[in-house]
Amino acid sequence: DLTKMAAAVSGQPECATLPDTVAGLGQCFVQMGRKVAPKALIGFPPAFWSGTPVEVAAMMRAVGANQADFIVAQTSDRDAGCREAASPPAECQNGSAPFYWDVSNQTSPSFHDNQKQYSDYRTALGNGLPILWWQTPMGVPSDTPGGTDQHYRDNHVDYMLTNTQEYGEMHTIGMVFSAGGGHQTSISTDGGQFARLSVQYLARGGAALK
Repeated sequence: DLTKMAAAVSGQPECATLPDTVAGLGQCFVQMGRKVAPKALIGFPPAFWSGTPVEVAAMMRAVGANQADFIVAQTSDRDAGCREAASPPAECQNGSAPFYWDVSNQTSPSFHDNQKQYSDYRTALGNGLPILWWQTPMGVPSDTPGGTDQHYRDNHVDYMLTNTQEYGEMHTIGMVFSAGGGHQTSISTDGGQFARLSVQYLARGGAALK
């Protein structure tokens, strides 16, 4: 219960009226932003490590996430192939297989699974906030698991930039692609994938945002 976990909050002048709890700390971020940097936009990233989207949304409302400007959504911050490697670097030694998502959306994990998780969370959170996807891994699709340092396989960029309307329909306002660690595939090691798919996306006229 974040309303009962202690945190130092009220000593901050902008947050003097808030409770000294973790819930108050999250609310303080929003309140400080509104007072100190009123042009800044604020978003909170939910973590689904423990709990359903509805349960996580209840927790995030307690810290003021529903009073922010957008929801921060995450696919994964590591290439699937890095976690599949026989001897993965330390930054990839976590998670549970399978790591490579099903682009046909017939088996889990899949892109539709991930979309539904955030759609359900958004509904439960309330206030109809838009979604910003961030730190999306940049690996290149392959039928062969694994890969090599900075050249691991993944299919997030390929799927998300070729199925953008799916994301537009779920109130997405933007996607941020970046390597989540020094061993991951990046824009300079992806063989031109991001540049090619970005050009194709723009040529199609983008996606209609709901």
